Amino acid sequence: MNDSNFLVFACYLPPENSSRGRDAPSFFAHLLAQIYLNDECGAMWLTGDFHSRIGSLPDKLNDIDCVPMRNTIDKRINQQDGYDTHQVSRKDQRGGGLPIVYQKNLDVKLVKNDCQSTHFELIECKIAIKNQHFRLGVIYRPPPSTANKFRNSIIFEEWSRFLDRTVVVSEELIITGDLNFHLDDPTDNDAHKFLETLEEHGLSQHVAGKTHVHGHNLDVVITRKKQIYFV
Repeated sequence: MNDSNFLVFACYLPPENSSRGRDAPSFFAHLLAQIYLNDECGAMWLTGDFHSRIGSLPDKLNDIDCVPMRNTIDKRINQQDGYDTHQVSRKDQRGGGLPIVYQKNLDVKLVKNDCQSTHFELIECKIAIKNQHFRLGVIYRPPPSTANKFRNSIIFEEWSRFLDRTVVVSEELIITGDLNFHLDDPTDNDAHKFLETLEEHGLSQHVAGKTHVHGHNLDVVITRKKQIYFV
């Protein structure tokens, strides 16, 4: 691989007792296997929602299914050798939030979130690798429910505003995360509308296949068209 190549691992581990099912040991074993298989790549980004503490050795290996809820990451203990973390906590709620775990030899700077979204969570970073510059955005959109009272009309308004201001950044663009649209279902009107917003902004969604235990594609990796080729 040359100096311009890198890997992005976008992951989602359901919470304990989730109806989606949860096999945390197999999840982490598979994730580590993929990392080791690609250890010749000098730059890796690991991002997503793990519903567990990050980096504390006992939590990660022994108590992964009963990890206490945390609002923030304690960088004194939640940090492995050679890696660092940026994290944004969920506002006005316990738990949740989005982390980005990265190798310390990468120049990764957290971007202040001016999106003011109410229906999705967002963390953004600027990343410099040699003479290349990237803008990485990680998003989680909870599905609408009677508890959160989220409405798809509002998510599309906020999503469009986010894309309007994001597509004009000078860096190469990567947006990834879990948006909870059934992108594999051609009869899903909301999924179709979401894909239309990408087309309108000159963006492509690269994840193909099922990413959910019940057989749907909920997760995305989005770039500008012809920016990055995914196999």
